[in-house]
Amino acid sequence: MDFFITKNSTLPILTLALVKDGRFDYHKLNDKLEYASITFSMRDVNTNKLVVANKEANIIVANMNQTTEYYIIYKWSANDTKREGRYEAQFDLTFSDDGSKLIVPIREKLYVNVLDSFVKSN
Repeated sequence: MDFFITKNSTLPILTLALVKDGRFDYHKLNDKLEYASITFSMRDVNTNKLVVANKEANIIVANMNQTTEYYIIYKWSANDTKREGRYEAQFDLTFSDDGSKLIVPIREKLYVNVLDSFVKSN
């Protein structure tokens, strides 16, 4: 899965949907997420250097058509996107009730592509 953002940008916000996949009792997920610690990390695929390490991320709960959906979001700082390149990213969820951890995304890797902008910025 690929996400694209321009150099020195803070938008768009990185948003990843939590999918009902049977790994958790989905009805109990809200209780687990309420006290979970969620962080975001990003590593350069060429140098393997960590460029964002364990920065705070958040959960958004959306109620649509009588169903509850959960989204993990990360709000960029300009420092996060100051270098062009391709980065492998992940969210780490640590649940306070039992100390268990979950790395998201589960099925495929998340790549963040920081692209040069044609707009002059200061």
